[in-house]
Amino acid sequence: MKNIDLTRALIEMLVSKSIDDIATDPHRSIRNLVEMGQIFSTGSSQRDFFNACSTMLENEDSAYYNMLENVVAFVDPKKIMTLGINVGYNGCTRGVKRLREYEENTGVRLPWLIYFDLDQKEDGLSEEHFEELVIEANALGVYTFIFRVGSGMIETIAPLIEKLSDSAFILLVNPEDLSDEDIHTVSGLDNILVSLGTEAEEQSDALFARCTKLHYHKCPYAVHLFYDSDSIPQVLNDTWVKSVEPTGTIFSFLFPRFSVTPNQIEQIRSYVLDIRAAQEYPFIMMEAETDIDVIDTVIATGPASVGLTADGFLFRNNDRKPAADVRTVSLQEALAEITKTSDTVSTEGEKE
Repeated sequence: MKNIDLTRALIEMLVSKSIDDIATDPHRSIRNLVEMGQIFSTGSSQRDFFNACSTMLENEDSAYYNMLENVVAFVDPKKIMTLGINVGYNGCTRGVKRLREYEENTGVRLPWLIYFDLDQKEDGLSEEHFEELVIEANALGVYTFIFRVGSGMIETIAPLIEKLSDSAFILLVNPEDLSDEDIHTVSGLDNILVSLGTEAEEQSDALFARCTKLHYHKCPYAVHLFYDSDSIPQVLNDTWVKSVEPTGTIFSFLFPRFSVTPNQIEQIRSYVLDIRAAQEYPFIMMEAETDIDVIDTVIATGPASVGLTADGFLFRNNDRKPAADVRTVSLQEALAEITKTSDTVSTEGEKE
């Protein structure tokens, strides 16, 4: 008989009921969920997070209430539940317990999240090697993955995503590279969040067309921007956020390119915090590097999340410096190298 995860089963029951409750009384049901989070928090960081959520939700005019109402009304409930549990329970609770045990035994800090740039390069990772790395990471306790994909890649990686049904996958893709066939494939999988690439200013017709199609298929979706020195002004003066608001997105992600300086990232971080505090837009904005580091601090013992460039170099999320080559060593060896040394390997590359 297949083993049943009773904790996950109970969480699924709670989430299913909460989705129904949000549809009928969103304000009260959302506050109840946050109160439960406060009660069952196991550490000061988790308590601080839920206390901050509680304070924000005291604003009855918060756009986040509208966001959650729209999610419940227009996204397949099974997709909401699967993604939420795969990230929140598998990724940030069950998986992290395994990662901490591994660190205690080996001294190697494993990531709760790994970013893969799958842009094809002649000297890059093969499809088989990439799949081996993802499966190896999942076996260690990693349940959350971000894949940057190009045209025709979704069909290729769909079997892997379906196989790892307990994991959550965020797919970063440009609107023009997302075909109708891709959307059909995505709609058949419950553990995917598609994020569509955007411009710093005016958005393309292709972006809105793809959002409309994903909305029709009741798929959750996000938007993202790889920002640099040229696009930072458009972010800071609200041009970008206003241009993506009509998409109906759930999340908006800001990913720094490797050329962005720590001071520039801090500028964007401060801006994102102000946007979230104002609660004016019905989606959650995130600065990817710093927000991932915050999550690392809450659920792990410090920054651990990593990314992998298309040519096989592992880099630390918190400093974005390539630090190990998985073409010459195993993933575990590469992670050990990142954890145990501050030396870095220089290489050319961009996240986009």
